[in-house]
Amino acid sequence: MPAHNDELDNFESDLYDMIKNIEFRNQHDEFQDQLRQDIKKINSSTKAFIQADKSTNFYEVNKPMHDKLLMDNLTSTYKKLTLTLSATLTTKLKTSQLTSSSTTELNAWQNDKLSSP
Repeated sequence: MPAHNDELDNFESDLYDMIKNIEFRNQHDEFQDQLRQDIKKINSSTKAFIQADKSTNFYEVNKPMHDKLLMDNLTSTYKKLTLTLSATLTTKLKTSQLTSSSTTELNAWQNDKLSSP
């Protein structure tokens, strides 16, 4: 540790006084205020925030609307499976009874559904 220097006593005293007298003030700007409001809205919301497919936007939707949008999006590409075919395939998959004819039937069904608009 360096030796004490009497010539720096006044400087050190002024420096300590300056540090003791620092006052902070709340400073707000529009961006921070908007950010704070958005965080409160997100935390208090009961809805889900879903990200858009091709943009950075987020949408606030309730569960029924989310389920409808999801179903509409999926069924625009894929058609719904009939209940009888679904039950048959589920049973065969669970019991591992898929035969080559079942597989052929499934492939034909998939090709038919994928090729139709």
